[in-house]
Amino acid sequence: MRALLAISLVLASALPVRHVPTVPLHAKGETIRFAVVGDVGRHPEAVAAAIRGQHAKTPFDAILLVGDNFYYCGVSSARDSKWSLIRDNYSPIGIPIFPILGNHDYGDPTRFKGPCGQPRPQAQVGKEIVPHWNFPSRSYAVAMPFGTIVLIDTMPVALHWTKPFLGSQTADGVVRDLDSALSGSSGWRIVVGHHGIYSAGEHGTGASRDLASMRTLLPLLKRHHVDLYINGHDHYLGLIGDRRAVKRPLFLTSGAGSNVRPLFPRDTAEPPTLFPPDGQKPFLGFAVMEIDARQISIVFYDSDGQRRSERFVMAMKQP
Repeated sequence: MRALLAISLVLASALPVRHVPTVPLHAKGETIRFAVVGDVGRHPEAVAAAIRGQHAKTPFDAILLVGDNFYYCGVSSARDSKWSLIRDNYSPIGIPIFPILGNHDYGDPTRFKGPCGQPRPQAQVGKEIVPHWNFPSRSYAVAMPFGTIVLIDTMPVALHWTKPFLGSQTADGVVRDLDSALSGSSGWRIVVGHHGIYSAGEHGTGASRDLASMRTLLPLLKRHHVDLYINGHDHYLGLIGDRRAVKRPLFLTSGAGSNVRPLFPRDTAEPPTLFPPDGQKPFLGFAVMEIDARQISIVFYDSDGQRRSERFVMAMKQP
């Protein structure tokens, strides 16, 4: 599969460029502040309340919702009762919500050998379905004064789809969108996808079926000098990469929005773990990311609103 996808990535570069929709996010001050949370689709109340609490102290500018927005089988329409999970917990915060799709939003075809229930991923995409929901396309960009965040649908890449599935693009199409969006960007470059590239969760182990496919994105991320890759999928909070932030990107996992799962030892040949420290058990929570013209900082909080990490800082590379 790795060889096949590598070939497809080369072929994709020769296909016509398709520009992804771009949503502007204006800074209210010198810093843009995000709450980053994923896998919220079952019991989001505790983490959403903690985010609201932090917002009351120091306001966020937006929420990055990194997939698996609804368990276990996505939503069937814009009128699905599951929308109350977002409407009652995240919409009241009153700031833009920028989502992406995860495997459960597709009905988790990897687990059920086909979609479970009657998922309709496209029902999440388009107009504002609940207040502050901003999801113009399955892959899109958020333009900030300090850089660009590109949010992509990683299901076709992780599963190496050569044909559309439930309205998706192919793996080639997603790669083409990502390449196009990054080609016109400047300042900070951040990519958000549901599936991880490195993590300490169950999907970050060598046995993961989608891991090799996702790692074929690394040459593209490095060629475009991407600073940070953000994902969910693994149900914990973590940060992986070079502590001096010399080798980029860093890898941020924020998939502890509604439940957590055990961690696993990581391959010592991979980039090192910055968080969590050895022996720390996973906890419900979210990440806070602050971006200005000079640096990105990341701090982890639990579902009680308590800070659980030091502030990890990445400085802008000098030209």
